[in-house]
Order: sequence, then structure tokens, then C-alpha cells
Amino acid sequence: MNTVDKLDSRVENPVEVPLQTASQDIWQQKYQLKDRLGKPVDKDIDHCYQRIAGALSEPESRSATSSSST
Repeated sequence: MNTVDKLDSRVENPVEVPLQTASQDIWQQKYQLKDRLGKPVDKDIDHCYQRIAGALSEPESRSATSSSST
């Protein structure tokens, strides 16, 4: 059992903490992806996390594809 498994077993009822207004404003101003016209691409923080996770995992999926074809 790794550390993550141990931590997960202790969390019985996770509580979602609402994002504070100031935190939402900071995210929108600094981190929310926008197109060249300033229109938001990320609809919320979760969408932002999913986009970033996909971008971070892309090199892995490309290397797995290229090594499986050889």
C-alpha cells in the first residue's frame, strides 16, 4: 500500500470548500486561459485543471504511442 492509498482511506466524507470571491477573481485575472480576443477558454477551475493535466500527460501518451509502434 502506498502513501496515497493510506491517505484516501482516512477521508470518509470529503467536504467541498467553496471558492472565495477573491480567489475566483485572482484565478480569472491571472490563470484562466483566454483566447486572443479575451474570451475565456476555461469555463471554471476544474476545466482549467483538466486542460493542464491533459497537456502534462501528452508527452507520455506520445512516447507510449511511438514505443508501441516499434
